Amino acid sequence: MRRRLIEALTYPRLFVLKDIGLKDCPHDSVFDPAWDRCRNCGLGQECHWLSSMNDFSELSNKPIHTLHASLLYAIRLVETHVENLQHDISYCDCEPCNWIRDAQRLSRAFDRQYAWDFRLNPPHDDTPTRTIS
Repeated sequence: MRRRLIEALTYPRLFVLKDIGLKDCPHDSVFDPAWDRCRNCGLGQECHWLSSMNDFSELSNKPIHTLHASLLYAIRLVETHVENLQHDISYCDCEPCNWIRDAQRLSRAFDRQYAWDFRLNPPHDDTPTRTIS
């Protein structure tokens, strides 16, 4: 599951890099909260997410629930783009829509496999997890 989550994060990373590149980021898409320009840029959240995903070698060390949370955020990013283009995610065959459907299936598989484990043994860091009803 870990490998599948990391692989699934490849597409949105490239997607966000391309989107930021189109907007001529003066910092080469490297988010730094100390820079006023980064804090006030409309792409701040995306850059921050991207910088946390940039080193794939470190992704294998992140807790699996963190990888899943990153996937959920990436789904929202790509969905927002697709909705602005007025695509019907359920039927559209474009690359972003296909990725969204695949990522949603992976997220459901994660929930089936790990949700019960997290209820019984929540992660021991300070990262909040969603409540399972």
